[in-house]
Formats: sequence, C-alpha cells, structure tokens
Amino acid sequence: MKRPHLIFVLILLVLFSASILGAEDPFEKLNKDYEAQVKAMQRQYEDQRLDMEKQWAELEKEQDETWARLKAEAERKWQAFVHSTKKDWVDYNPDKDSRSKVDFKSGKIVFEAVVSKDDPEALTKAKRKIEQQVAKILRQTDVANKRILENQLVTGQGDKVNFGNMKNYITKEVLPRLIPAPQTFKAKDGVERRKYSVDIDLVPNHIRLRSEKYLPVVQKNAKRFGLKPQLILAVMHTESYFNPRAVSGSKAIGIMQIIPKYAGREAYRSIYGQDKVISWDYLFVPENNIELGSKYLSLLKYNHFRDIHDVTKNHYVAIGGYNWGPTAMRRKIVDRYPIAQMSNDQVYSLLRQKTPQETRDYIKRVTERMSIYDPYFR
Repeated sequence: MKRPHLIFVLILLVLFSASILGAEDPFEKLNKDYEAQVKAMQRQYEDQRLDMEKQWAELEKEQDETWARLKAEAERKWQAFVHSTKKDWVDYNPDKDSRSKVDFKSGKIVFEAVVSKDDPEALTKAKRKIEQQVAKILRQTDVANKRILENQLVTGQGDKVNFGNMKNYITKEVLPRLIPAPQTFKAKDGVERRKYSVDIDLVPNHIRLRSEKYLPVVQKNAKRFGLKPQLILAVMHTESYFNPRAVSGSKAIGIMQIIPKYAGREAYRSIYGQDKVISWDYLFVPENNIELGSKYLSLLKYNHFRDIHDVTKNHYVAIGGYNWGPTAMRRKIVDRYPIAQMSNDQVYSLLRQKTPQETRDYIKRVTERMSIYDPYFR
C-alpha cells in the first residue's frame, strides 16, 4: 500500500475509534435513568414522611393545648382537675361549673356542681346545673350515635331510664339526694365556693350490657383478622371496661386503648395500605377503635410473633405485647428465653415473672376474662 493511502486509513481508524469511545453505552444510560428514578422516588418518600411527621406533631400539639386549656379552665373553679381515665368518663359543662364522672368499673356516677357560697340561690342553681348535667350525659352518644349509658340506669320502680321518664327520674330520684359539702373552698380565681354532689349507681350487670352493644362489630373483626371474639372482648374489658371515651395517662384512646401514633398508625396502614394521622375523635368511634385494635392484635400474633408457632404460647405473648409493646416483649422475653423448648405453662409463668407488674396482671386478666364471653358464642 502506498504511504499516503496508509496514512489516510490510519486517520480513519483513529477517528472511528474516537467516535465509538465517545458514544454513551446504552446500558449505562439505562442504569443512570434508573438511578435517577430511584432518587426521585426516595426524595418523594422522604418529603411525604416529613409532611406526615409534621401533621402528627401539629395534631399532638393541638390535643395537648386542648387538654391544657380544659385543665386550666377547670382549676379556676374547682379544688382539683378531674379528668377521664381508662375506666372513667369525665364530662364538664361549657361553663366548667358542673361535671360528671362515670366509673365504668364500679358502675357509679358522681355529679358535682360548684356555686359561690354567697349566692342566695346557691341550692337552686346547684340543682339546675346538676339537672342539666344528668340530662346531658344520659343523652350523650358516642360518635357513632349510640347512647353511651343506654339501658344502664333504672328508676326506683325498676324501669329503664329513657327519654320518656328522664325528667321525672331526675326531679324525683336524683335531685332530692343532692348533698352540699360542709366546707367551702377557694380555687385559682379566688372565689369562695361550695360543692354540691350526688351519686347514682348503674345496674349491676352494666359491664355485660355494654359488651353486648359491640358484639356485631367484634364478631365481624374477629372473623376478618383471624381472632377469637372472646379475646377482643376480654381486651376491651381489661383496657377500658367498655368505656368508649377512655383516655389513659399515656394518651391511649378509646375502648381498646389505642395510642394513635403507634398501634393505631401501624394497624391503619396495614388495613388500608396508606399512612394516616389518626385523631382522638376517630378513635372515639367504637367501630374504628375496635377495627384498629383487632388488627393490631392480629399483627402481634401473625407478624411480630409469627416465629412462635405454638398457638397457646403465641397467644400469651401477643396479649403481653398488646400491653407492653412488641419491641419490649421481643427484646426482653422472646429473644432471651427458649420459648420453643418450654411448655405452655412455663411460658405463662415466665411472662408472669419477667414482665412489668402491669403486664403480668394484664396477661392474667385478659386470659381469665375470655371465658366470661364464651356463652355468647355457644
């Protein structure tokens, strides 16, 4: 080959090689596009997570402020702020000078009113406030429009208190028993007041009557989530004595005592496949609360403790986990002791000895109370 031709060919080869080397590998481009999509999805997920955390923080702040405002308003007129608990439903009137406390465990209701000691019509005003408060809670429904105390009060003649005989019941059986406190007191507003109070009893079988109201929704969720309905009812009994307005010191809410941000959030996400900021009002609806509580029990049995294959052992551990939390139960019990090699009785004894006192009592109560509800399902 002549030298000029050789040089020309070499130049073409160099140029061709350069063009090949400069071109982007199509697989490399696909990889870069995929990485870009992943990063975009990660950014979107993080933005959504931060937005959800912000919403939770705002809701919790709002609830804390509402609670603090109620406490401050009550303490202006009362010696002590009385509030709802797991077993007690406390309700104040708008002026915060009368209140009621329904103890769902003992079956006793206390009505109280405070009036200035210098008011010449103090007794008359106290009676009016009590009358209004009694009527208010007898009419009070849960958020699902079921009367909370339906069929749980009777007259002296044994008739159920209802809208038809309510006024006569209050006038003739409640107000005549109103008692003034012997001593007056000064609250934070500096006014000297006297407290007037009266208590009435619910019917002896009040717990059973409340449990019966929830049987349809309990049975539906038991079937839906693979649980015994007796377990759901025993948890409701132990958590709140079927108090739909229950609020614990740790801000567990409603009839199955759901902590919104943890058990409530996990259960809702598992059921509906999306995150949700869960309000107290949402959990005060018994249907919502029982749905999430039942699902959370199911998650404990079939997710958190699915490695405990024995049905009875799994049952004990799941009950304890509902009270103590799955993380503590896993770390302090499941990962430390050879549960698979232990008998059912040994696991029960272990849980009754190595968990906090509250959890020990909780496991015993739930386990024993399940049998109370066996007759419903025979």
